[in-house]
Amino acid sequence: MSFDSLPLEIVQLIFDYLSFQDVLSASLVCQRWYNATEKAVNSKGWLAIHFDRHNDLTELAWNRRKHDSVLLTTIHSWDQLKPTMDVCREKITLRRLSINRSWIDYVCQFFQLYADWVDRLEEIHISLDHRFLRNDTCSGRSYVIQLPTAKRLHWSEIHIRRGNRTITIHGPRLRNVSISDSFASKLNLILSDCDALESLECTLYRKNFTELYKASYENMTTLILRIYYTVQDVKFLDYLPKLKWLTLLIEFEKDLLETLFAETTNAICRCTHLEGLQFIPMGDIAPASVDLVRLSESLPRLQQLELSNMYLSSTRMASIFQKLTILKLVNVNLKHENDILEISYPSLHTLSVDVLLLPRLSLHTSPKKVELFINVDSLSIADTVELYLNPFLKQFYPSIQDITLFKPDCCDTVVDYSCPQIGLERVTQLHLINMAISMKSLILIGNSKNLRHLTLSKCLIGVRGTDEWMLLEHLDAFELRQVQLDDRKQMQFPLARTSQEKLTGQLKCGSIVFNTDWDEDGPAVGSNVPRRNKMINPL
Repeated sequence: MSFDSLPLEIVQLIFDYLSFQDVLSASLVCQRWYNATEKAVNSKGWLAIHFDRHNDLTELAWNRRKHDSVLLTTIHSWDQLKPTMDVCREKITLRRLSINRSWIDYVCQFFQLYADWVDRLEEIHISLDHRFLRNDTCSGRSYVIQLPTAKRLHWSEIHIRRGNRTITIHGPRLRNVSISDSFASKLNLILSDCDALESLECTLYRKNFTELYKASYENMTTLILRIYYTVQDVKFLDYLPKLKWLTLLIEFEKDLLETLFAETTNAICRCTHLEGLQFIPMGDIAPASVDLVRLSESLPRLQQLELSNMYLSSTRMASIFQKLTILKLVNVNLKHENDILEISYPSLHTLSVDVLLLPRLSLHTSPKKVELFINVDSLSIADTVELYLNPFLKQFYPSIQDITLFKPDCCDTVVDYSCPQIGLERVTQLHLINMAISMKSLILIGNSKNLRHLTLSKCLIGVRGTDEWMLLEHLDAFELRQVQLDDRKQMQFPLARTSQEKLTGQLKCGSIVFNTDWDEDGPAVGSNVPRRNKMINPL
């Protein structure tokens, strides 16, 4: 059968595998191919313009596609790219623009020369990279970028260390902005006239937030700040009347810690409309502590809370978060040795804590079941189960029956061959993520009498020295995602629910990987592996 005689749907599938440039060329062959490539062009979206395309003027001029998204890559030579962009300006009504790995001076020149072309932009991605800049002749210059209709801006500085420049961005209709600073940056960025902004995300190393943002906070509902190496005042939090989500990852100087930490927590407590809070101080925070009672009284609407790297101060009263659904405590401890953290939140359904904190928790039962995420960290599986988890579950069963044990880093390469004496008899659903455990431990835990759902995600299973092959017939579901065995040659997974469900591994990147009902990009429909689409990830 010839290619021309294939059904149009099959030809479309074939074109989906081609690069955007190849699809663009194929669309010029004939009317049939033009029709067949339409779907691929729309899905791939971006028209790439770079050094290799400056000779494609004929192809671009004859192309009849109605593109609205353009990617400019490595603008380090204006003369070569300008003829190509002139052709694009005549043919394309621009809606989305991405400028990747370019010099700031060329980017600003682009916005000046093509002001009439970009005045309808809705989304802009700008990534700056000065690593290949040999001679800087523009130090001290000031530029203005006008974005009259843009709603989204993503700004990234990969490596900028030559010359001081000031860039002022006017975006009266911007709704979402993301700024990523560079540690060596000498670029002064100013957001001006962005009074419609609703969401702002900044990662700052050298820039000061109040000097960067020169606009109204009136409409801002989401603020995500990651601040490194700089001392910054957070009084601007007092001017955010509609703020609902705050992420504050901030590094305090040791000499100023006591004062700045107190000022920061006071400012957070004044954001009374908050529904989500992530507060993560960095560095040596030994004297820093947060009062949960004060937080619960100041932030009555809070639904998601993550605290990290701090102490919780003791109080005679129990904190009451009426609407809190997710609570995550990472590297959090109590101020005094005999303190107990009482958790009596009627809406709570997800609790994520470090394993060593379990003996100091008092979980008041509620009508809802609580899903428990345990950061095992460097603790062995035997100590985790015997010393911490089973005593905790015995005390607070049946409020907790769904457990996730995880390590926050990548999967270990050394298998933990410790084995608990008993399984997790009070657990009905168990998820193991980034764990490296022996087959003996896995069989013991998998045979826990009440367990019905077992999930392994990004785990390494130690099977060396054992020829056991076991059935877990009492399970209703047994799921694997990117699981490996320490025996790199074994193709058969040694556990299954039934003898008909024996799983064979697939060779990927030189390793044998075991998956059940997973595609390359994520879980299949109906999968229950704990991956949350939440601003606070319990893991």
